[in-house]
Amino acid sequence: MEKRTDAQIYQIGHKPLEYGYWDNALYTPIQVGNQERFTEVRDTDGTSIAEWNWLYAENTGLYWIWKNALEGKRYVGVCQYRRRLKFDENEDFDKWFSSCDVIVASPVYFPLGSVRKQYGLCHSETDLEVVEKIIKEYYPGYAEDFDKWINNGKFTFYSNGFVMKARNFRRYCKWLFDILQLFRQEKGWFTPKMAKEKIEKEIASGERANINGHIGGGTNGTRYQSQVLGFLSERLFTLWVLHNFKPSRIKCIDYKTFEEGL
Repeated sequence: MEKRTDAQIYQIGHKPLEYGYWDNALYTPIQVGNQERFTEVRDTDGTSIAEWNWLYAENTGLYWIWKNALEGKRYVGVCQYRRRLKFDENEDFDKWFSSCDVIVASPVYFPLGSVRKQYGLCHSETDLEVVEKIIKEYYPGYAEDFDKWINNGKFTFYSNGFVMKARNFRRYCKWLFDILQLFRQEKGWFTPKMAKEKIEKEIASGERANINGHIGGGTNGTRYQSQVLGFLSERLFTLWVLHNFKPSRIKCIDYKTFEEGL
């Protein structure tokens, strides 16, 4: 099939799906992780950080898009395999972006506490302390908004779904992956094996959340809590959007979900 050259939305997934991926002129599935290939596009091709997928989660797909797929694009989007931004394959993004600078998934609110408190309950507040240190040292212009939207904010733009102009996509990825790299350095996670061992120790010690009575709260034990840089990137994306765009220029749309409870 012929793909649009001006705009692409990439669905990032790590497994085949009974309900399938969207694959048309606008939507392109991209496979992340180390399973047998089930899509044409995979994060192991070209310039890649695929070996870190279990830590970066869907961000290895985001990195691949940044490094391999932006040439000639005016608009680029991403969404997760179970939660998708629903656009017609002939969508007129010039019209959309005449009145906004970014399209994001509708936010998730935390009425009983801040973004920081929710993150600490579900993951590890120490992670946000490290990120805050990095922001203040390397990106001090974001420090005030970190306090406003992370330490005291009440919502996040959940699961990293968005469409934006390609030039802003580049800016965002440069900022995000710089911070995630600095985070790994601060934590001493210099190799995938080293990172996994350290995370497992944090879980065992109680520093990292043990949700629902078992490690990580996910069906694969430590794998859920090992997706640290995926969880952090949701909060960092929220910070980046709210720092860089006026509220009136941020367009929120609801996801189309494919599984119950999402």
